[in-house]
Amino acid sequence: MNLKIVLLNVTPDSNRGSCALTWASLELVFKAFPGASVAIVPIAVTPPDAAPFRHTVRRYPNVEILRPLFDGEGKPPVALLCRLAGKLAEILRFDRERMNRNPTLEWIRTSDLAVSVGGVTFETSGGTLRDDARFVVRLLPLLAAQKIDVLSVLIGAHVGPFKTWWGGGVFRRIAAKAAAAFPRDRVSEAEVRRRVAHRRSILTPDSALALEFARVGARALFDGRGLDAQAATLALVISSALRPDEPGDAHVALFVRVARRLAESGLATQIVVVIQCDEDRAISLELARSLQLDPRFLIDDDLDPGQLANLYGACRLVVSSRLHAVMLTLLAGTPAISLAPEVTFKEHAVLELLGLESLCVPTRMGPDRAAEICLDIASEEERHRRAVVIAVAEARTRLQEVPHHLREVVRERATDRVPVGGAP
Repeated sequence: MNLKIVLLNVTPDSNRGSCALTWASLELVFKAFPGASVAIVPIAVTPPDAAPFRHTVRRYPNVEILRPLFDGEGKPPVALLCRLAGKLAEILRFDRERMNRNPTLEWIRTSDLAVSVGGVTFETSGGTLRDDARFVVRLLPLLAAQKIDVLSVLIGAHVGPFKTWWGGGVFRRIAAKAAAAFPRDRVSEAEVRRRVAHRRSILTPDSALALEFARVGARALFDGRGLDAQAATLALVISSALRPDEPGDAHVALFVRVARRLAESGLATQIVVVIQCDEDRAISLELARSLQLDPRFLIDDDLDPGQLANLYGACRLVVSSRLHAVMLTLLAGTPAISLAPEVTFKEHAVLELLGLESLCVPTRMGPDRAAEICLDIASEEERHRRAVVIAVAEARTRLQEVPHHLREVVRERATDRVPVGGAP
């Protein structure tokens, strides 16, 4: 079935966790529809990225990269709201039967299937007008697809919380029109079913776990930096996305406390800090300085998800406040501790679905208690390693059902469009 498919609301590769979700969505789509023509519609990013899909283009050279539907670079808030209103008016005029001068809208217009990928967050947690506006900006491509009745599905969505009636209402409309939703945790699934009695809401593990990588290259990375590939290495991946009441220096201090306890215990003999998302560079540098690490122990090599998974797999343990550093580590069969800043519910919810919630350590516990729990986990490395291997295998088995469901919703749409007793 040679379909034309568009992936919507895709985050650039500068966030390698989101890049992994993009790759996973592409893998699921191509397994469902071999030979399909696929394009990506990015979210608007300020400032714009010089090479937004540098890793994805190498892995999927035949996937077309379209322009975002919204660009907020260099504009004050009032001007941005006016531009957003204009973009919404353009979508209201969007017509399936009429060619569009905007190349992105034209691709959407001629698509058979629109897939909203896992990096999209359906929430307005701040409860302000700015949160509502950002929510709408993220959803512009999906709203355009649904406006002209392009078949749409939601894969791996994080849903809620909605602290404004507007956000909840917009999501209700989107979920009701989607042919299928694949929430990645029970909290999101409950929110989908609460907002819409959706006939096809299928709970699945985080889609990144559908990826498989050849285990090569980590030794060369260690050797090239003069690091010991045989050492019991602790990798730290720190996030700059924190709760309003958790300052960056407090989060750094927490990581320092955990790392030093693990080093003092002898469970870690080498510590590296890995920058997985470009926006985390400043806080990662601060963490490396606080640990008094030599520059060669700061890994800022713009590694793609496969390279990161291999790096994490060569470590004894990974401690991260980035969810998808945890996911990539699990893919490599290595235990990872989610030192979760609880910005949203997603870390615990995603790991709970895998049966690995014991690897989630909330930062609200404080440095001493968090360090004790991390030490306990590291002390039982082999038990956790076995649990990780089993959980990932089960997750992949469940994710193998997603291509089947995608084919099913497309087949149903094709059947619905065939007149009874007549030809299509």
